[in-house]
Amino acid sequence: MQQAKRGETPPYDPAISDLNAALIDHVQVSDGDLEALGKERAQAIEGALVSGGEVETSRVFIVKVPPKPQSGDKVQVELAVK
Repeated sequence: MQQAKRGETPPYDPAISDLNAALIDHVQVSDGDLEALGKERAQAIEGALVSGGEVETSRVFIVKVPPKPQSGDKVQVELAVK
């Protein structure tokens, strides 16, 4: 509060960490939800690639690959050009 009164921006990292910890304990995400999210992301990437007209729609494919082991809280997207 004192920082806000002086016009300073308080550090948000501790509050964000606390909120993340509280959510992780109470929110369950199913494998189906994660698969649907992955499909939506793939479609968004495909849309971005073809929206400018520089890449033909017929040259972009979304393929289903086996899941890889989790690597923490990061999501990796693999793109290949053939």
